[in-house]
Amino acid sequence: MEEIDNHLRTPSPHEMALRNHNCIYCCRPLTRATRTREHVIGRNFVPKGRLDINLIAWACDQCNNDKSDLEDDISLISMLPVIAQSPPSMDKGSADIARKIPRAISRRTGKLVRDSQETLTIKGQIFPGLTVTFNMVTSPQADPERVGRLAHYHVTAFHYFTTYRKETRLGGGVPGAFAVAGDYRRLDWGNERARYFMNATKPWDPRFVLKGKEAFFQAMVRRRLPDMLWSWAIEWNQSFRVFGFYGDEKLVEDALGQLPILKMNPIVEEPNRRIRMRTEVALPEADDILFEHEIGSAV
Repeated sequence: MEEIDNHLRTPSPHEMALRNHNCIYCCRPLTRATRTREHVIGRNFVPKGRLDINLIAWACDQCNNDKSDLEDDISLISMLPVIAQSPPSMDKGSADIARKIPRAISRRTGKLVRDSQETLTIKGQIFPGLTVTFNMVTSPQADPERVGRLAHYHVTAFHYFTTYRKETRLGGGVPGAFAVAGDYRRLDWGNERARYFMNATKPWDPRFVLKGKEAFFQAMVRRRLPDMLWSWAIEWNQSFRVFGFYGDEKLVEDALGQLPILKMNPIVEEPNRRIRMRTEVALPEADDILFEHEIGSAV
């Protein structure tokens, strides 16, 4: 199903609720017995009272439950402050963090998120006769596969919105292949790969934008005309960005191949053990154009 027009579509207070006849995620036909009311951005995914716009539609029970499970730990992990990373506005989420911490389980570790800090022990020989050992502790990490699946749900709903027709009450799913090109925390939004994606796709035709007044959830979908290739980007709780492509499989593959591969520096190089790391690169606010669009282009 093709997009309705060539203009940017932005949910407004009058367009927030769809009365769709097929699931907004998997596009299977729905009946009164099989449909469930779905908030595309989970009501508890962002800090309470910090989401002023949402997309509401019908979804099948299976998709609704799977997405809700993904949101459970990813919501808390994306809210948790990281040293020198979180913007001042994240203080407004402290009550929500306190409420989620006692019960949210990390699917990556099987433990409570609050107990899921990860420790990496590095032991190596600096030069003959001198061996050093040190530990590195990271904040709780989201499982990349789960991050990709949740992003897929969000982007699928936004594409559905651009194809939805009121006369039929039907929309279409993401066409072709769907790929995640990167997912990074705030301290690393300025890395070479993320910057290349941002600058390369900025000229593409904007098709969807969702941005709350406090930016606890941002989303953008652009299309490279006239190709069947879309770029997408999502920001969760001002701390976590995920981006990628969807569309014709070959075009998606080519687009991914053009992105630079981040250089990793060797820390430990042993016959049966290799550890590599890289320095995170922050993105200055003045350089951040990922979610920019022309004001007045929405319909």
